[in-house]
Parts: sequence; structure tokens; C-alpha cells
Amino acid sequence: MLKQIDLSLIFVPVLVFVAGVYSVLSYPPDWWVNLVYDDGYYYLGIARSLVADGRSWFLPPFVTNGYQPLWQVVLWASASVFGISDISLVLQVLCLTMLFVVLFCVMSRIRYGFLAPAVVVTVNSAFDEVALRGLETCMLPLFALGYFSSRDWRLKGVFASLLFLTRLDALALVAAADFVNTVADRRVAVRHYLILVPVVAAYAALNLFFFQTPVPVSGLMKSVGNVPGENLRIVVTFLPKLTYVVLIVAALALVAAANGLWPKLRYRREIASMVLVHVIVGLYYGVMSGWPLWGWYFWPSMLLAYYVLLELMHVVEAACQARGSLFQPRLLVPLLAAVALVGVKPAGVLVKTAQIAIGPRSGASAEETYGSVNVQLAEEFKRQGLPADTYFAMGDRSGSFGFFLGNGYRFFQTEGLVGPMAYYLAMRTDRGADFLETQPIRFFITDRAHYLEEGDTIGVMEPIQALSSRIGPYLLCFSKSAIVWQRTYGGSLPQQRYVFDFPAHVACPATMQADFLAMRSKARAVRSFSLNF
Repeated sequence: MLKQIDLSLIFVPVLVFVAGVYSVLSYPPDWWVNLVYDDGYYYLGIARSLVADGRSWFLPPFVTNGYQPLWQVVLWASASVFGISDISLVLQVLCLTMLFVVLFCVMSRIRYGFLAPAVVVTVNSAFDEVALRGLETCMLPLFALGYFSSRDWRLKGVFASLLFLTRLDALALVAAADFVNTVADRRVAVRHYLILVPVVAAYAALNLFFFQTPVPVSGLMKSVGNVPGENLRIVVTFLPKLTYVVLIVAALALVAAANGLWPKLRYRREIASMVLVHVIVGLYYGVMSGWPLWGWYFWPSMLLAYYVLLELMHVVEAACQARGSLFQPRLLVPLLAAVALVGVKPAGVLVKTAQIAIGPRSGASAEETYGSVNVQLAEEFKRQGLPADTYFAMGDRSGSFGFFLGNGYRFFQTEGLVGPMAYYLAMRTDRGADFLETQPIRFFITDRAHYLEEGDTIGVMEPIQALSSRIGPYLLCFSKSAIVWQRTYGGSLPQQRYVFDFPAHVACPATMQADFLAMRSKARAVRSFSLNF
């Protein structure tokens, strides 16, 4: 009975996928735009450009390597076959995301005997940005299982390379697993590095040749102005995700205690490895990066939760064998309590899935988010019939805007995440504003909770996401007459969207410039002032 219930759960991620596809085919983009996380639209835009223009840019005019390589290649290949229209690309990323989720579930069943843990951690509001929102991390669980399961060094080298090409920080998993195995076996196994090291070297060499940097420029931009160690507090952002792991442990203890069982910890190496990955990844971003962590960065917590859930499934299986039936009260009652503990997060995703599928036909209106405003603004600009070379600039949360605007226009991403190496070099020397001045930008788009204001002048700090950044961010000022479009949205957390006539920007008042420099000199001050989330 347990195995049959476990197998039937494969329909849960499929249901989420069908709801998303139905929504894309049935409703306007401002309803479903957030099915793909905003950063995912950078990948889609670059895939479109690789097919249409043969250039690695999000939109013209600058080529970039601001992406993780394997996911970009997968999307490029898919777009080459299935087309580059907006709807087609969104459907492709949803299909590919679900393909990797289903493969992860199937491999979990084949390798470990259960797919329920894979379903629970992927269809889960704690980790949905890892697995369901069109980002590269949807591939990581499958490759992680492959790496942990491989005994042949050649296969291990292949999966290690796939992990690296999926996310460069996934090298932490390779290093952690190898360290744990070395300690446990008292033997050093390194032959798989004969495959991994050439892959890493080739990747770095190709990037250096084409983009003048061996690593993605997006990562370099997040280090601009960072004071090493000042951002270590981001390590605590793992704690909310790890509380879900604690709930799983509580559920495991409940079922085990009620049935007089003791977990055998079949996956202690994998669990130890993932705990170590948390330490490595947390310290790396805390020291080397000045930015916060986003949902998909918590892939280590998702994999840790997965392996602890596997331990829970084996305890439930042992209890079923001991009791003779899943429906014996001493098993069923604690099992239902365990389901309640670990099932809250998946239930949240399923409720949201139903809302997306029901759509605006139910009488609801599209949720007003930065994504929906991006879509509406892009459509407004296209309706105006602007010249094809009109140049836009926008920083934070601009992926969906640039994607739906399309390749017929020019676009500069002022955070530099999909920008050129030249902008990074300018930011490093505190000349980011000077670089922007060299660009024939027509419209400058901003999205903030608060702006600096003095009389008729509005001050826009850019970029704003850094928690630790003593140099790099700059201040641009506009008179209120330079506003060509504006909207307040966001409900209880209001955001003010402005579109400025960029050539009309003015010199910043001395007092405003001093206020900006004072904020920039303090950790987290620029971001805390500019955003309310």
C-alpha cells in the first residue's frame, strides 16, 4: 500500500505543470508572468538572442556571460527547435523545468525506492524557486542524486561536471561529498577530477576569450565594493529553510517513537555532506559577495530536506512491516501528524496552483506585482510605436520587462547582471554613472519604496541590492517634470514605479549627494532605504 501511494504522488508535480501551461495558453501575460522568476527571463531573453541574432546578449547592445552555462545552453537548444516567440519560450521553460523535476522523482524511486520525498521538496513553498520557477537549479537535484549514487569514477566525473555547469557554487557539493567520503573510507578518491578539472578549465578559458573574464560577470558585479566579512549575516537567511528540516526531523521522531523504532540513518553521508555544503556556501557568499541570497540559492537546504525525508519514509516502511498495515492506529495517528507537519509547505503551492489555473475568469484581477507592471509597461511602450533603436535602462527586477519588450529595442541592465565587463570595471572604480552617460539612453525605469527628494528633485540610487557596497552605487537626479510615466502598486508594501526621460537628468543637490554618500558608507543602508522587503 505504501509503495502504491508513493508512486501515485508523481501526479502532484504534473498537476502543477498542467496548471501553469493552461494559464499561459488561456490568460494574458500579466496574470501568469510570475510563474517564471524574474531572473529566469534573462535566460529566456538571451536564448532568444542566441537564436535570432547569434549574440549572447539579453537585449542589444552588450554581449554578456551573466548566466549559469548549462541552463542557458539547454534553453538555447530548445529555442532553436521550438521557436522564440514570447509564449513559446515561456512554455519551453515550464516544460524543461517539469522534465527535470519528474526525472528527479523517477531517479529517487529507482535509486532509493521512494519518490515522495522528491515530490515534497520540489512542490514546496519553501523551495519552489529552486525547482519550479524556471531557473537553473531545477537541474541540481537530479545531478546531485547522480553524483551521490555513482560508484564508477567516470560517471562521478560526468555528474560533478554537470553540477558545476549547472551552478558554479555546486562545486561545494562535490568538495563536501568527497571530504565526507575521505573521512569515512580513510581513502582519497580523486580520479573523477580527471574529468571535472578539464571541464572547469575549458569553461574559464572560453569565458576569458569571449567575455574577458573567466567567471560570470553577474557574480563579479555582486562583489563590487564589498567589505569581506561585512555580509556574513546572510548566513542566518538559511535558518527559515532549515526550520522545515527541523519539522521533518520532528515528524520522523514522532513516527519512530510511537512504533518503537530507531532510524538507521541510511543516508548519513549525504546528510553530512549537505550540512557541510551549507557551511561552504554560506561562508562563500558571506565573504565574497555583498548581496543578499534569493530563493534558488537555498538548494542545499532542499537537498538536505530531501535526504531527511528519505529517512522518514524508511521509518514509515519499517512501521508498516511491523504493524502489518498502514491503517493501524499506532502508525496511522502519528503518520497523519507527520503529514500535517511536512505537508503545509506543499499545500501552499497547490493552493496557488489552483488560483493560477482558475485565472481571471473567476472574476479575480491579476495580482499587481512588479512582474505584472513590467508586462503592462512593456506593452504600453510597444503600443506607442517607438523607433526600433529606442534605448531603455532599468536595474532591479527588470528581467520580465526586457523580455516582453523584445529584441527590437536596446536595453541596459544597470545592476550589471547581464551587462558587459566594461561596466563592471567602471563600477569597480566608482565610475558607473560615467559609463551610463556614454550610452544614448532614452528612458530610465526605476522601482522603489522610497526615493531621495529635495524640492522638485528626485534622487535615484543605483544599483540598490547590495548589503555591503562602499563603492559602486551612484546617484542620478531628475526634476519631477522628467517623469513620463508613473504608478504606485504593491498593496501593503507599496512600490513607486517611475519612467524618467533620461536626457533630462540634472545635477544632484549637494545635500542629497551627501546623504547618499552617508548611506553608502553604512552596511545595508542603501537597500533598506530603497526597498521595503
